[in-house]
Amino acid sequence: MTDTAIAPAAPGAAASDLLSRGNSASPPAAPSWQPAGMPVTPGAFDAPEAVAARAEIKTKIGDSAFYKELKAERERSVSGPASQAWADLHAKGYPSAPGVSSQADVNAHATARTEEQWNTFFSGL
Repeated sequence: MTDTAIAPAAPGAAASDLLSRGNSASPPAAPSWQPAGMPVTPGAFDAPEAVAARAEIKTKIGDSAFYKELKAERERSVSGPASQAWADLHAKGYPSAPGVSSQADVNAHATARTEEQWNTFFSGL
């Protein structure tokens, strides 16, 4: 063994992570494929109006006057302008994925599952 000591990091300096040596600073890219059954983010999630709505939600979270108005409406069980604005912001900022709404959707899902099973079978051969 050697008598060398490890010097502590200078105050304010970031700690070194030994596991990240040699790795690039950017995170790995997301795969272009999705496993079957995984939820898919709607394309509207990255739309400019959705991003703006999420930014407005963040500003309203810190707004005490808006919070008091929203809380007062909830206590009275009244859907007023603050509640409506809050619901509208969330609907715009966090769009939901399209759901199954017809027999054609059900048939399309069944066809996709069957094709995936056949592709898995053929790739195993």
